[in-house]
Amino acid sequence: MKRQRGFSLIEMVVVVVIMGILLGLGLPSYRTYMANQRIVASAEVFMTGLQMARAEAVKLNQRVEFILTDVDPTPASVDTTSTSTAGRNWIVRALAAGGNAFIEGKSGAEGSGSATGAGSPVVLTGSLAAVTFDGFGMPVGLATTATFDFSNPSAGSCAPAGPVRCLQVRLSRGGQARLCDPATPVGDTRSCGI
Repeated sequence: MKRQRGFSLIEMVVVVVIMGILLGLGLPSYRTYMANQRIVASAEVFMTGLQMARAEAVKLNQRVEFILTDVDPTPASVDTTSTSTAGRNWIVRALAAGGNAFIEGKSGAEGSGSATGAGSPVVLTGSLAAVTFDGFGMPVGLATTATFDFSNPSAGSCAPAGPVRCLQVRLSRGGQARLCDPATPVGDTRSCGI
């Protein structure tokens, strides 16, 4: 008697049903994970931009400005005065009497999971729209710590009330940028508390 090799139809259906159940259970967690990763990526790129602006100010020994804007972050828009505390994009520019020099610019869609700027799930809200660093790397006229909050409202509310781990970039009066989690309790190194 010959033995048949392979799977029966019933075995295949059972495997497909089990895979469907596992996928259905894991998909919400995966979506939350991806939303959190988009926030982390956007916040890290933003913080790198702040640190670059400070380093360029020291290197060039002149004022360098980091601005939030909704205009395209290209050399053509280096002289823009259109700043916004909720700007999707940022530009680093060296300030000079004869005209500003473009150093770097990033679109808010980079790292946020959106190929275009419109509808980007990561939302940035800053306490100010522009930071100017002097030749010593110190923020000019910054009276208190500046905060820049990153959230993803399309994925849910921020922890502890919701599943999303929103982040905050804090810029001190001394010019140091720090990434922290507002939902983390004081005493944890990730906390925004003092």
